[in-house]
Amino acid sequence: MASRRQERKRTEKKGKAISMAIGATAIALTMFGVYFAVVEPAAKAERTDMIFRDAVKSKDIERFSDIVTLAGDRPAKAEAVRLLQWFGLQDHLDKAIDEIAGDQREFRKGKPSNSKTDLFDVVEQDGTLWFETYQLDLKKQNLIIESDVPATVWVDGERNGTIDEEPLELELYPGEYSVLVRAEKDGKTGEVREAVQVGEKPSSKMTVSLEAQLAPDLVGQYDVDIRKVFEMEVKAQTGRSLDEMEDFVGEKRGDLEKAFGKSERKLEGYSQYEGMQVRYRKGRIQEIRIDLRKSESDLLALTGEPERRVERGGAVVWEYPSSFFEEVFDWFGFGVKKEVLEVDGRMWLSLS
Repeated sequence: MASRRQERKRTEKKGKAISMAIGATAIALTMFGVYFAVVEPAAKAERTDMIFRDAVKSKDIERFSDIVTLAGDRPAKAEAVRLLQWFGLQDHLDKAIDEIAGDQREFRKGKPSNSKTDLFDVVEQDGTLWFETYQLDLKKQNLIIESDVPATVWVDGERNGTIDEEPLELELYPGEYSVLVRAEKDGKTGEVREAVQVGEKPSSKMTVSLEAQLAPDLVGQYDVDIRKVFEMEVKAQTGRSLDEMEDFVGEKRGDLEKAFGKSERKLEGYSQYEGMQVRYRKGRIQEIRIDLRKSESDLLALTGEPERRVERGGAVVWEYPSSFFEEVFDWFGFGVKKEVLEVDGRMWLSLS
């Protein structure tokens, strides 16, 4: 009888142990289930930097738009695509992730952001359990556009303002923009178009120079074709074209004397002819100076102020920018040096 009672107790004890084991297993499974179903996703949802990274790398528009807002609103699809492309560049992505991760850490400590960039405002939202989630409100960045003349500015084909005495300051979301700066003056148009990165630093600057594009053409600036003026003066003083006069440079003395005769007068090393002076070296023509029959003020009215004036050998050389010679003296041949000289108030064209 005692043995049956003991057997029954052992059986009951064993049954309780099994029930407890089953209960513990059920509790453990439930806890694992809650962890994987609730806790782990909630913890991951708090890692906004990783969500942002994965959305950018996978070009997931929906996921990106879930966490990134523009002034509190979801970005339009086209804007989300543009932002995904910009943040898809590794340097941009790395900086953004560093800022998001750092801002979240400082946010939890109640401290202001100390990030080198300032692309986002981190907005805390209620999460699950003890975890929080964060929204990234994208911040506009500063773009300063400067021009040396008053101009109008277009960004991605839309007119965004004008530059007058002060630069134009724009606030744009991060991204690459096509910026066109255009100015008009006296029927001429000058413009510069650049692809500008906004957001790589808190403030970006674009500086353009349009003044040269708007400068009056030297030919026609005073309703006079300057090339023809010079050619006419060379022809008037020598009876020959400029090309023909160039051909004499470097040739034998006798070639020029055959064409113009011998000079009976010499002054400061130059043989004097009517309307021109010639200098020889070792029996060859070293330089020909042709009188332009223009005063200093006459030539200034035609060509404008030279870039600089340099004294050399008793003459003042008027040096012009290379663009002047490309435009006005493109008819000059190679191999012969041409200079405009001022000697005793008279202007000469030197060929050497």
